[in-house]
Amino acid sequence: MKSFKKNTILIFLITVFVLYFILKDDFSNIIHELLHINIMWLIVAFGCFLIYTLCKAESLRMVAVKNDKNFTFKQSFMQNLIVHFFNGITPFQMGGQPMQIYMLTQNKMSITKATNVVIQEFIFYQVALVLLGIFAVGLNSFYHFFNKVHFLQVLVVLGFLFNVIIVLLLLLVSFNKKITKFIIMGVVSIFCRFKIIRNKDKMEQKVDKKLLDFHENAKYLLYNKKMFLKGVFVNLVGLLFFYITPLFIAYGMGIYPMNVIKVITASAYVYLVGSFVPLPGSSGGLEYSFIRFFGNFINGSVLPAILIIFRTITYYLPVLTGAFIFNFYKGEENK
Repeated sequence: MKSFKKNTILIFLITVFVLYFILKDDFSNIIHELLHINIMWLIVAFGCFLIYTLCKAESLRMVAVKNDKNFTFKQSFMQNLIVHFFNGITPFQMGGQPMQIYMLTQNKMSITKATNVVIQEFIFYQVALVLLGIFAVGLNSFYHFFNKVHFLQVLVVLGFLFNVIIVLLLLLVSFNKKITKFIIMGVVSIFCRFKIIRNKDKMEQKVDKKLLDFHENAKYLLYNKKMFLKGVFVNLVGLLFFYITPLFIAYGMGIYPMNVIKVITASAYVYLVGSFVPLPGSSGGLEYSFIRFFGNFINGSVLPAILIIFRTITYYLPVLTGAFIFNFYKGEENK
């Protein structure tokens, strides 16, 4: 609870700091743009993010239902909103997956199966993210959309490589029992030194049993290529809708026409750079990279106005909604 309060205060302070730097040079014009946005285009932009959230919910449901036939799309959708909240308040978005495992275990799923479900769904997402990263990096290498931001382009390549490594590690942990056991027993050894775990042999026996269940379950993903391709496809569709959200916000502010490919590439670049930012919600770094990349084809006070609405739709609103639903979810769980 203390960590939660500290992270909430940190997010508030960072938000105030970032908004100050966004608004300080052209406050009146930016506010004017925000107040005169076309509501219909704003609804379309929100709809794009909603489709992304629905795709994430379907991605989780299609994996979870293989282990729990009673797991519904509604449960998946609610859990994903809560995951938005925990990802949004933790550095490197590390809080979402543990919380998702916990929520799945509350649905009477074993922790081994719940962990496997979350890892498999995360693999779908990471593969989709890498594929779109290849698309964005490849396009920019030919068309040179972002000549003004050479340093950030280096970070984009590093972010892309970082996500590739994550995919490879997840696959390795999922399908190689020896490496997984080596990693877990290394952690157990550290805990034993600090007397957190007292009986190493007993713990090793438990690890062997759990790993056997875990890898037997993981084989399903390896041999079920149809589900794997469907999972990656669903996440690709979701990410594409997420990446074009700024396009419709720009339309709402009268910026016509807009190159869809440039918007998708810029959004992909922004989130590849954001993967390096350790602060909750990648705050600060994501806003800076958004201004720098989208600033190659959007100018004036409309650019920071687009950024403010984009972050509200894709970060602040989901975090607040997830926090509200989390309290409701806990109430249902207790009932």
